[in-house]
Amino acid sequence: MLEFKGDGFPYFTKLDYPLSLSFSGGLFLDVILTRNRRKLSICNELVYTSFRLSGQYEDVVYENDYTIYNTTFGLSYIKMNNMVRFKYPVGKFFIFINGGITNGIAVSEKNYLKEETRFYSTITFKEGKALDNVWIYEFGLIGGLGIRFKMFSIEARYERGNGFSDYVSVRSSTNRFYFLMGWKF
Repeated sequence: MLEFKGDGFPYFTKLDYPLSLSFSGGLFLDVILTRNRRKLSICNELVYTSFRLSGQYEDVVYENDYTIYNTTFGLSYIKMNNMVRFKYPVGKFFIFINGGITNGIAVSEKNYLKEETRFYSTITFKEGKALDNVWIYEFGLIGGLGIRFKMFSIEARYERGNGFSDYVSVRSSTNRFYFLMGWKF
């Protein structure tokens, strides 16, 4: 999910972007700490994740005086997640909870705006970047809850990042929900 907040840029801040569903994948290293009966560990992950969202906002003054804004944002990141994990045995299963920070670098970007303005019989089009300045670094907080059985695990995770808008008047934030399946070797 993508959110914009602030003053100005109503075609961002007054628009509810739909959810973006995409694939994420990566590798992890779980360093088990010997204290506390090996229940605590430091989990580091290198992950690829992306999103792509499009939206439309209409600024209507009169029937023949309006502007339609079509925006598309899509960013792909390589992220390093650093978390502390607590696991608890329940029979043959382990239930775990983890939390930490995430740091990401954008490796590709889609940042597009198309404006269609109509003033009575005159229609003009303008295309370009939606945001002139975009951060390629994203910082966030991450937390999850999961279960492991032998070599396999499943986890539900939430991540909140600081987004990509470099404007003071308009701030963006990203909210990611993950359903992860893992295999330990």
